[in-house]
Amino acid sequence: MGYLLLAVVGTGTQPDPFRPLFPVTVPPMTEQPGFRWSAHIPSNPNGTPIFSNCYVWVPDSFILPIGVIFEPLETARSTINTRDSKVNPRHMEFS
Repeated sequence: MGYLLLAVVGTGTQPDPFRPLFPVTVPPMTEQPGFRWSAHIPSNPNGTPIFSNCYVWVPDSFILPIGVIFEPLETARSTINTRDSKVNPRHMEFS
């Protein structure tokens, strides 16, 4: 299991929703075959993200681009729980 700490981008509109900013690679990371991800972006009551970054889970079998590394598992899970105690980080993970 692997978590990446990525910036949150987007305007929050339907054509440009809040989302993680994945590293730029050739081809882009999100266009590689089999790429799947899951993220929780905590927001204020008005819908804007509380934090400028979020933890994103990708399967550890996915080969990351050079220079991109997974965050330590327990650090990521602890930070997610600190940011939003109602979230179970393991629910973000899929096989």
